[in-house]
Amino acid sequence: MIYNINYDIAAIFIYTFILIVFFLKKELNRTCNKLFLILSVLGIIGSTSDVISSIGNSYVQEWSYLSRDIWNYIYLTTHNTASMIFTFYVIFLIGINRKMKPIHYLFILLPYFAVLIGLILNPFFNWVFYYDENKIYKHGSYMPLLYVISLLYLLATILFIIRYFKALNRTKQVAFAAFIIFSIIPIVIQIFFEHLLISIFCQSLGILGVLLSIDNENELRNRITGIYNRYCFIQDTETNIKTNQKVHFTIIKLAELDYYNSTFGLKFVINLQKNTVERLQNIDKNATCYDCDSGHFVLVRYNTDEKSNKKYIDDISKKLEQELSVNGLQTTVHAQISLISVPKEKMTLDQILMNIDIPIARTIHKTSLIQNETYRLYHREMLIENLIRNSLENKSLIVVYQPIYDTHKKKIKSAEALVRLRDSELGNISPEEFIPICEKNGLIIQIGEFVFETVCRDYMNSKFTNYGIDYIEVNLSVVQCMNNELIESFDRIIKKYGIESSHINLEITESAAVSNQKILSRSINSLENMGFTFSLDDYGTGYSNYSYMYSLPFSIIKLDKSILWQANENKNNYILLQSTIEMLHKMNYHIVCEGVETSEQKALLEKLNCDYLQGFFFSKPIPTVEFLEYIKGYNKNYLNVSRIFG
Repeated sequence: MIYNINYDIAAIFIYTFILIVFFLKKELNRTCNKLFLILSVLGIIGSTSDVISSIGNSYVQEWSYLSRDIWNYIYLTTHNTASMIFTFYVIFLIGINRKMKPIHYLFILLPYFAVLIGLILNPFFNWVFYYDENKIYKHGSYMPLLYVISLLYLLATILFIIRYFKALNRTKQVAFAAFIIFSIIPIVIQIFFEHLLISIFCQSLGILGVLLSIDNENELRNRITGIYNRYCFIQDTETNIKTNQKVHFTIIKLAELDYYNSTFGLKFVINLQKNTVERLQNIDKNATCYDCDSGHFVLVRYNTDEKSNKKYIDDISKKLEQELSVNGLQTTVHAQISLISVPKEKMTLDQILMNIDIPIARTIHKTSLIQNETYRLYHREMLIENLIRNSLENKSLIVVYQPIYDTHKKKIKSAEALVRLRDSELGNISPEEFIPICEKNGLIIQIGEFVFETVCRDYMNSKFTNYGIDYIEVNLSVVQCMNNELIESFDRIIKKYGIESSHINLEITESAAVSNQKILSRSINSLENMGFTFSLDDYGTGYSNYSYMYSLPFSIIKLDKSILWQANENKNNYILLQSTIEMLHKMNYHIVCEGVETSEQKALLEKLNCDYLQGFFFSKPIPTVEFLEYIKGYNKNYLNVSRIFG
């Protein structure tokens, strides 16, 4: 039989190309990379030996038995070894080797031992191959078993890929699918066309596809520290989570890098990080170290216990606290350390990255372990921020109204508009929690505009004026005042709904007025020219400064509830409340007292001639429909009198 060696020759060129590209692009640091190299070397040896053995088996008269035996054994050994190596390659690439025990490795190797036994004993029993009386190469009774074993390894590989398919990125999924197809096709072809040596050629195409799908090792490394980078960490962690690995993350954040950079320069900071990485890597050779940027590093260990983890943290702390020499200068590295264990702590990849990215204080004086509670608060803040963004996009924020009682006219004169945030999972979120978040990230501008427009729409659509409501108080933050488009936005909205600006009273907190008086003055003067009135909120909380009260056009002062609640504690507190009301009246301010919750408090404030009262005694903040029903009932007598004399 004359064998067709053209496909094998093509395979030699393909495997040669694979090795050249591999050495140009890769570094042999990972086990899966080393296995891929072995697989490629076996491929070129197998294809070369197949060419030579096929020539010998085709021209039997020119070749000795010994030379034919050598090349046939080399081919059969390398070809069957490659099947086993590729299975291990997939195991290590996916990362499931960390979950395997020695018995699992032995189980995978058993079929390969059967191949070796057959090849070793073949000279005595001719189980695998032999030569007939005409020196023609023939398959022995053991050869079908070799095909079955190769098929078993292929099936095992397919099962691993299917089981952990989601742990592979899209490119690897396509590459492995192509490899499987290119591995199955030649087996079927060669069953029927024995002389057509197509199996190694097809496998070489599959290996080439896998090579092109593997991440470039250089792209996985941080160019400064030389260790694996953030991209690599994301890839590996995503795989670990999807394969349900038991992983321990030690997050280390170096402090004072900004100080070192400004004082000693960038080169000092780079060398400091390099030296720190060397120290970390020497603590546990089995740990994988990642540079996640900004002086934040992650050490990843697998299948560790609590005792081992505690000792590991202690070793890290001691090592970091030791003095080191950087560019001829002696220094000590301080860091914050935090721990995450997956899947014990049910964290997603995004949550783990959030833990890594949380900034630390610019200056700390000792390496310290930070408990996860700190990060849970940060996680909650991020969740609330995302919820606010979604609520703004979906217009699902809720505006509620808390009535304000007029002690002179004995009616509900106005109300304060408040925003509420609710979520099916997080529940009701207090404004005291989400408003500071909004002010920090700038979302308060959008929230302020949303509340302002909602109030204008409700005031006109529900005809608040017909129910005795003269104006609605709307909170105005300093962040809004810093927005160049504030005036234009408010002007557009009041014109859109045809509402008089005098029906809106803009409420500003006392702390904001103190800290940003220049910015406030500029914005408030413009808003005052448009006809808006202003009230000062939270008066008496410790920021009081009479100069801004004179310079800003407040018509209403809102006393903080703490002044009222403390009035019953002792005589001096009562005198403080009384004198505050008298003083503000003499300064020609109208006064609202917040936090009225009992009839006794109401009676006390009426006795002290406080103008307006606000608190749970009258009503909690309620939605528009409930608010309308409330003022219909409360202002019923007043409205009847107005109709008679109006």
